[in-house]
Amino acid sequence: TQRMSIMKLSKDIFRREGVAGFFRGYSTYVLTSIPSHSLYYGAYEYSKDRITAAYKERGYEINEYRRFWINIVAGCVADVTSCIAANPGDIVGQRMMVATHYRTPGLFDATADHPPRP
Repeated sequence: TQRMSIMKLSKDIFRREGVAGFFRGYSTYVLTSIPSHSLYYGAYEYSKDRITAAYKERGYEINEYRRFWINIVAGCVADVTSCIAANPGDIVGQRMMVATHYRTPGLFDATADHPPRP
């Protein structure tokens, strides 16, 4: 395969598909990112509250050191939760973005089984 520079590839996309070519798969990004980000913030706040409550129930003071680690753990829980929820949409979006053997007209068509063109 031929290697292309970013500029050369950008020009090729624009020549073949116009401006719309730069946004192939964008609909899945939007449809996936809104619920995913909402889930992230909900999971973060919930995890932070539950961890803080667990420390307080055991009689620990919530100092800056513990608050730092509570935020780190809550962020990790939120990120994993969000990624699990967003992954199927991301896969569909990536398929739409990089598919060269068929033209994907829309989100739901990307999930269908498309045989490669001869």
